[in-house]
Amino acid sequence: MTQLLSAYIAAQQPKPPEKKELDLGALISVAVAISPILFSRTKDNTPAQNSGVSVQVNNYNQNTNTVVNNEVSWIKRIVKQPFRMITGGQGSGKSTQERYWINLLKTDSWHIICLNPNTTPDSWKGVQMIDKPQEIDNFLKEFPNWVESRREEARREKVDEDRYLDFISQRRGKKGKVAIFFQEANNFELRGVDPSIWKEALTVCLTDIRKWGFTVCLSCQADSVKTIASKLMGYAKRLEASPTIECMGLDEESNKYVGLLKLPGRKVEKVLLPHYPDSKDFTTREANGTLESDIQANNGDNSTNNNSGDPVISVGTNSGVSNNKPKELSQREVLADKICKSLTSKGKVKVSRLPSLCNSLRTYLEKKFGSSSFDNDELIKEVHVILEILVMQERGVIYGEKERSGVIKPSKSNEFEVTKK
Repeated sequence: MTQLLSAYIAAQQPKPPEKKELDLGALISVAVAISPILFSRTKDNTPAQNSGVSVQVNNYNQNTNTVVNNEVSWIKRIVKQPFRMITGGQGSGKSTQERYWINLLKTDSWHIICLNPNTTPDSWKGVQMIDKPQEIDNFLKEFPNWVESRREEARREKVDEDRYLDFISQRRGKKGKVAIFFQEANNFELRGVDPSIWKEALTVCLTDIRKWGFTVCLSCQADSVKTIASKLMGYAKRLEASPTIECMGLDEESNKYVGLLKLPGRKVEKVLLPHYPDSKDFTTREANGTLESDIQANNGDNSTNNNSGDPVISVGTNSGVSNNKPKELSQREVLADKICKSLTSKGKVKVSRLPSLCNSLRTYLEKKFGSSSFDNDELIKEVHVILEILVMQERGVIYGEKERSGVIKPSKSNEFEVTKK
């Protein structure tokens, strides 16, 4: 009886868990899953900026690793390159990217010249548009001389070639920094542009022209790059290896416009394409409502040279100023510089606090809007336009909620931080 009772009690006791062998494969899977969280944290255990926005996929030519990146900061790596390309099919977003980049460069005081034999020039404002084949020929023929004239000025003024861009940074119009857009470049010859002149100018563009104050963007159908490159002899590989964004159109899975960013020596990245309105009006107005002088037409000067050494190219519509006296900084640029000085070493600051920290900004807003209160949406947009000047100059960063395109939404709750004085 005693033995039966002991057996019954033993049966009611909970059994210890069975010992299992260590599943190494499961541990590795867990480690891989949590590693982005562990390694995307800063020393103070807060998530690192932009953490969790990249996913590794393999969907480009079935062999190339691409990275899905929900940020549009990639544009800073390409928009000021000496030469870069925008390619893609019809409706893929090429024109939208052109307008977005034109706006960024114009905000940073680059004079914009567009060559496009397929456009209606009257629809473009605030840029110099050249559409007639003969005028395109004239520009392309003169461009190598323009670059050489700047080299000569550097020698004459004893300016080191690596400092020349700083030397002209305060100039405006065609005497300052110049961004050239070859739009629909695959149609140049079809529309009557001289192939030999086009080839010579394009070859010059593939040299280091940015140190002389130029940056060039070529847009064309994706399948036309090799056709254009075939005319360049020794420069063909350089063209094909140029920084390129290939617009891919609307991605059905994410419902966003995406593209492939191709940079020399780096893996192809799948990136989000920023949105830009359909407008081709790039004029900017100061507080008094007048247009900035660098977009005023001035075709009366037919001289071939000026005091800066630049030839004056007076073809196309909406051409830039050819005054010898450099234009002073615009009011927005002055305010941006003052904001930068006021916020140095202050870290992140709410956008709504900027008027209290920068008297010049407060005065400007009160004069323009009758108040410096951030209850006015137009005032908030104006402040962000000014801050974008510092962002484009890589002197500051705006933090805040992003639109689907990745662009920061103007808001009084956004924060701004000076990164370089």
